[in-house]
Order: sequence, then structure tokens, then C-alpha cells
Amino acid sequence: MKLFRWFVIFILMLNIQLSAEGIIPSGGVADAGLDQNICSNSATVNGNDPSGFTSLWIVVNGTATINDPNATSTTISDIVGSSVTLAYQFFDGIDLVSSDEVIITIDENPTIADAGTDQTICATNATLSANSPTIGTGLWTVIFGTATFSNVNLANTSVSGLSIGNIVLRWTISNGTCTDSFDEITIQVDENLTIADAGADQIICATSASLSANSPTIGTGLWTVISGTAIFDNSTSPTSGVSGLSEGNNVLRWTISNGTCTDSFDEITIQLDENPTNADAGVDQTICSTNASLSANSPTIGTGLWTVISGSAIFDNATSPTSGISGLSVGNNVLRWTISNGTCTD
Repeated sequence: MKLFRWFVIFILMLNIQLSAEGIIPSGGVADAGLDQNICSNSATVNGNDPSGFTSLWIVVNGTATINDPNATSTTISDIVGSSVTLAYQFFDGIDLVSSDEVIITIDENPTIADAGTDQTICATNATLSANSPTIGTGLWTVIFGTATFSNVNLANTSVSGLSIGNIVLRWTISNGTCTDSFDEITIQVDENLTIADAGADQIICATSASLSANSPTIGTGLWTVISGTAIFDNSTSPTSGVSGLSEGNNVLRWTISNGTCTDSFDEITIQLDENPTNADAGVDQTICSTNASLSANSPTIGTGLWTVISGSAIFDNATSPTSGISGLSVGNNVLRWTISNGTCTD
């Protein structure tokens, strides 16, 4: 224990002697400060107080201009290359007594960010197409809406969980202390539309009708003619009136659309029946028999049918205008020839 104390005393006395002879500084050791990363060709370095010694900044590696080499703090300009190393030195007269170095690294400006083109989709997932940085690293962030990135650092990453409406995503490229570069895209997500229902088919005996499709809660509807003819009072109204129908089948389509989503459509057929030929049962007959032959007109539109209104009769062919009849009763037998066609009045 006594030996250790004597050793400490010896060291202290030796330091005092060396300091007196100018071999080591009596103050602190030179401290050039922390290494720096900057995004320009100039910087400021800050050394510690030389404590009575003379201080000096020098370039030991690289190229740069030191504004005031003897100042404790000075600006460094005209830095060439990616880094420069400076030494901060203390001198006692002409002798170097202490030195420390600081490295200044120059960060290059990042690649200009390009987030790609805006998108309009009908899904909750998409693939992005930003530019890949040659300088710096990229990062995707959500500015508005919701989205989940497969890889936030990948320029062409996939994204899922997109919310309905407009989503704003930002692609930021960063490099060290340099100002970030960023660009944004908007992804418009269209909601899946209402399933179209054109209503029930119709059979009518007129050139006009009323439609009864469903009203879309998502999207907009439109009537179009697939076959036949039709004029819509309002082609975007699900309950539009329609006129100018042609005889036979008219196929009309109700389509609901919403942005980029696949259209939903449904069709109805409106069958337009033509008015039947006017019936002519022929002339009245007075006979002396229970049998006779009829002579009604043959329909060009519709079908005919004989029926007994009063008296009695048996028709050989009730649908033939010239059917034979038998079983007539004595007195008046009233027979009707009716021509019918679909929903039209007989």
C-alpha cells in the first residue's frame, strides 16, 4: 500500500516537471469536436479552448478552405469530394503539444422523388410504381385514407386495405442530412355498385309502357335498347316511361355503373301484341236443318274461336272460321266468332 502511494506521488511530480519544461500542456488536450454529416460544401468546426496555447486548424485529408485557421471556431468552405478530415492542434511556441481530428462527410442530395401516376380502381389493393432512388432511400407513408404497404421501402410495392374514396400516398427519398424529396399520388377507390334489376318482363298491347328497375344506392343507372325499338322519357330513371315500342319482343337493358367497377346489368323483354283482326262472323242464316256451315273471316292477326251464346251447336272445329256445325236447336241459335291476340282486346 505504501509502495503504491509513493508511485502516485512520483507520477504527479513527473507531470509537474514535464509541464514546466513544455513537453505536455498544462491545460486540456485539443478536442476538434464530433464528426459531422452535412449536405453542402461548407461547415463550421468548433474546437475547445486552447488554454494558453496557440491553436491551428489544418486539412489532413481531402480538400477544403479554412476561413480562419487559428480561430477556435471557424468555417470550412469549398469542400471537394465526399469528405474532408481536419486536425485541430495546440502549439507551445513552435512545438506541437496536442492534436485531434474531425471528419466532415458530405451527403449527396437524394434522387428527386416520383410517386408514379394517380390511379382509379375498383379494389382494395393495388401496385405502386414510384421511382427507385439512385441516391438515398425511399419510404412510403399514408397522408390521407387508409392503406397497408407490403414493403414501405420498395418503390413498386403492393398496397392493400385501401379505404373507399381518395387515398393520398407519399413517396419520400432521404439521404443523410439533405432535404428530403417527396411526391404524392392519389388512388381513387370506387365502391362496388348496386346489382342491377330491370324488373319483370311485360306483355302489352300498346306502344308505350312504364319501367320498374331498381334505384342504385351505389352508382348510376342507364336504360338502353338491345333489340326492338324504344324511346325513353328519361334513360337514367329506373321508372322511366317508354314509348315507340315495336311489335313483337323489345329487349331493354338497365345498366348500373360506378367508376372503374365492372358494370352490372339486367334485361327485360316487353312483348308488344298487335290488335287482332276485326271479327266478322258472316251473315245470319235461316235453315230447316240441325246442320250448317259457317263463313267467318280468317284473322290475319290473332286466332279465332267459335262459342255458343244461346241455343245449341256442336262445332266440327271451333277455331276454323268455316267450321261445320251440328246439333242446332229449333229457333234462334246465336254463335260468336271471337278473334284474340295476346293482351289486346278481343
